[in-house]
This record gives sequence, structure tokens and C-alpha cells, in this order.
Amino acid sequence: MKHPSIILLTLMMLCATAAQAAKVYKWVDADGRVHYESTPPPVDQYQTLDIKEPPPSPKPERHFLDDKPAADVSEGDQPNTENLQPDREEIDRKRREVMRYNCAAARKNKMTLISFRRIEIPDGQGGKRRLTEEERDAKLREAEQQIKEFCKGN
Repeated sequence: MKHPSIILLTLMMLCATAAQAAKVYKWVDADGRVHYESTPPPVDQYQTLDIKEPPPSPKPERHFLDDKPAADVSEGDQPNTENLQPDREEIDRKRREVMRYNCAAARKNKMTLISFRRIEIPDGQGGKRRLTEEERDAKLREAEQQIKEFCKGN
């Protein structure tokens, strides 16, 4: 044998391909349920399936917003970004809507804290507990701060 390394390499490749395929046994039990197992089933009637390893997934295509070196971008490859820029008025409208919602929530929290002395909150263990006076006062200050922040101009 002149080239034992070639024979060894060939054997290794054959073993690698055999490792990629797996035998799976398919059989149906007395209740009509289909089973798939890697060991032969206890019944006489079964199918042997050779499951091959799936091919590697294709490389994802690059999105036009990915960083590309300028040299890789041809003239026809330039994306149309006109419609991608959000409308400034739409952004401002959404921001005002969120501010109004937060303002209303902060005002409601403040009214609840003023109106009710005994307020229950989750205790973190599935139950409830009452706020102490100090916690209630801290929550009231927090609600007042939120009103200042969210209710400007409302």
C-alpha cells in the first residue's frame, strides 16, 4: 500500500456519511397511535425510515440596510428610501397621543391615592398587601411628578 492516508481518509468520509443518516422505526400500536422511535419496536409490523440530515440552510440575503462597503454598491443597487422615512407629523401625532394617555393615567393614579387611604398592591407572591403611609405618600409624589412631565399643555 503506497497511500494508507488516502484509504484512511476514504474510510473517515464513509463513516461521516453514515453518521448523517439515522434509522427511525415507525409503527402503530393497538390503539391506532403512530410511534416513531430510534430503537426497533416490540411489534412485528413496522417501517424503517432512513432520515438524512437536512442540507445546510442557505445563506441569508443581505438586507439593503446592512452595512455594505461603498465599493460593493452599484448604481442599480441603490435602495429607494423615500417611503422609508416616517412622516414627521405622524411621529408627532403618536407622541402627543402617548403623552395624553400617560397624563390621564397619572391623574387617575393621583385621584386614587388621594381618595382611598387603604390601597392594596400585589405582594409578588400571588397575594396582596396594603401600602404603608410612607409608600402611599411616595406614590403620590411620583404621580404628581408624572403629571408635570406628561400633562404639559393638556
